[in-house]
Amino acid sequence: MKLIITLSLIITVAIISFSFKSKLPQTKYHNFRAAGAAAVFGAGYTGASFDNNGTTCSNCHGGGSFGPTLAVTLLNSSNNAVTSYIPGDTYTLRLFISPTSGTPQYGFQTMSVKQADNSNLNSWGTPPANTRNILTGGGRNYVEQFNRLMSGTINIPWIAPPVSTGTVVFYSIGNAVNANGNSGGDNATTPNSIVITEAIVTPIRLNYFETKKINNSVKIEWKTAQETNTTYFNVQHSIDGVNFENITKINAKGSPTSGYTYYFSHQLAAVNPTNYYRLASVDLNGSVKYSAVSVVKNISNTVTIYPNPTTNFLTLKTNQSINALPYSIFSTTGVLVKIGSVINNKINIALLPKGIYYLTIVESKNTIVKERFVIE
Repeated sequence: MKLIITLSLIITVAIISFSFKSKLPQTKYHNFRAAGAAAVFGAGYTGASFDNNGTTCSNCHGGGSFGPTLAVTLLNSSNNAVTSYIPGDTYTLRLFISPTSGTPQYGFQTMSVKQADNSNLNSWGTPPANTRNILTGGGRNYVEQFNRLMSGTINIPWIAPPVSTGTVVFYSIGNAVNANGNSGGDNATTPNSIVITEAIVTPIRLNYFETKKINNSVKIEWKTAQETNTTYFNVQHSIDGVNFENITKINAKGSPTSGYTYYFSHQLAAVNPTNYYRLASVDLNGSVKYSAVSVVKNISNTVTIYPNPTTNFLTLKTNQSINALPYSIFSTTGVLVKIGSVINNKINIALLPKGIYYLTIVESKNTIVKERFVIE
């Protein structure tokens, strides 16, 4: 009798437990996998041999008939596939999951590592919608979905690491799912890895590369020594001197011997106090050569001189200190009457006769002050 009662209790508990599970929302029961493997399991499933013993999404997902394939490419700012990166430049890692049949939804996982030691490279920009960059307890960053994706094309920003990082490898995997809330009836792709080498850059052969601030813009001028095999130039701008972005592309004229002179004007943003420029020359074979970096200080041309008229001193009110910068004072006929350096934002003009004058202050070849004043 006791045995019968015990068996009855076990069966009753099992029925209640199954009934309770079946009433759980799918997003909290079977469908937790849509949150991404790294987020749920804290591990990688890209198939990399050194990571989680080479495990892939097929460890859980299978039984479907979607037959998906995965293509992975790294694209530069011109949307061209590349096999090498320029340190500090911004790229797009594109994953393309394509089913051979059916209309599945999608999941994926990808990571980037240094080839030399398989160490983590968290060079990802802001991931696209319904994806995230997650750091696991194992110290690796994975980009993966946190909701099932409607499209199998995933574009992820990637910022190339610093100089001397060396060759980079991307490990990726895709998953085609039927969205039934469990792992049955799905298909993982074969793992995919691409190897991207670090580009070797050499100085561009230029006669000169110059920048000059004119009002609220910068005039950029350069002359090539020769242009054999040069296809185009990218003028690049940075506000920190490290991370540069292309602001214009100019096709080379193709002069093989005498070179050519080029011009470009860049409108400055008032919020950037210091601006850095460099020139990237791209050859027919895709190799890149850089110029030296040129720096432009974005000090406002609006300078208040007081008192004006004055007698002994000019006091200069600006948005930042201009101490120690050289100044020149000219008469109305253009004659240079005084030179010196600004001290504590003041200029002594006590020895100048009464009249109208023009004050000019220049920093790094850029005229930052040109104002009229009167001595009484």
